[in-house]
Amino acid sequence: MRPFEASNDLEIALQKAQAREIPLPAFLRQLWAADLFVPSEEEIRLDRQDFRPVLAPGKDAQLVVAFSALERAAGLHRIAPHVLKIAAREFLPRTPPAFGIAINPGLAVGIEISPAGLRQMIREFSALH
Repeated sequence: MRPFEASNDLEIALQKAQAREIPLPAFLRQLWAADLFVPSEEEIRLDRQDFRPVLAPGKDAQLVVAFSALERAAGLHRIAPHVLKIAAREFLPRTPPAFGIAINPGLAVGIEISPAGLRQMIREFSALH
């Protein structure tokens, strides 16, 4: 596996959070303000009706797969050739309540957020905007 080199502010914050150099709430604020890159099995139309995100198994629930940079999604190109770039503050609240999110699954730097954790994050940060 190639070493992970951060390519944007979100990835720098994620690396720091994993190394415990910044507290998790600080990372989550950075995540809320960032763009995510969400692979889709189907072409994404303007109305997003055909958007079909990739799911990954989590400990207790399915996780919607997202990446912190476009180039990170390249490994899923065969099963999900399309990628939606979307603000996390717009995408995360649209995630169904039974699902969590996996950011950069399979990479050295990533995070999984359970459905309960995601709902808590949405409640806290939605109130700020």
